[in-house]
Amino acid sequence: MLADKPILDYGQARPRRYRLIIRVFTAAFAGWAALLAVLAVLIFSGKGDPAIGREGAFLVFGIVFSAFYFVDFVLLAIPGYFILRRHMPRAARPTLVAFGGISFGLSSVVWSMVCDRPPLGDLVVGGALGAVAGSVALLVMGSGKQVIDRE
Repeated sequence: MLADKPILDYGQARPRRYRLIIRVFTAAFAGWAALLAVLAVLIFSGKGDPAIGREGAFLVFGIVFSAFYFVDFVLLAIPGYFILRRHMPRAARPTLVAFGGISFGLSSVVWSMVCDRPPLGDLVVGGALGAVAGSVALLVMGSGKQVIDRE
């Protein structure tokens, strides 16, 4: 008698949710790693020697840029990904990469203008760092199978 009753299987919802969570964390880490890699190239290959040394400059700027990156990731990348996937379910990877690059690049410039008034060259470098990090993050987040259902 018990064999005739169907067993409820919730197995499909959990792996799907876990795949999305893993993808979000992987994308956050990939964008952060790209940000630090570009920052390291800029600091360690630049001219002159900072007052706190190259390692100290990398540590200080790495912490500051990392903090702003994670705030931007939570405020821009996650909602932006869901909005793009909900309204444009067939959005190609270049669309996600462009959205990530533009949104993170512009937010880096806005953060710089809010915190202090840097020269134009620093704004360009900050915008480029943000654009690289956002592009990589949304590229990784948009790769693989689509895990968002359109209802």
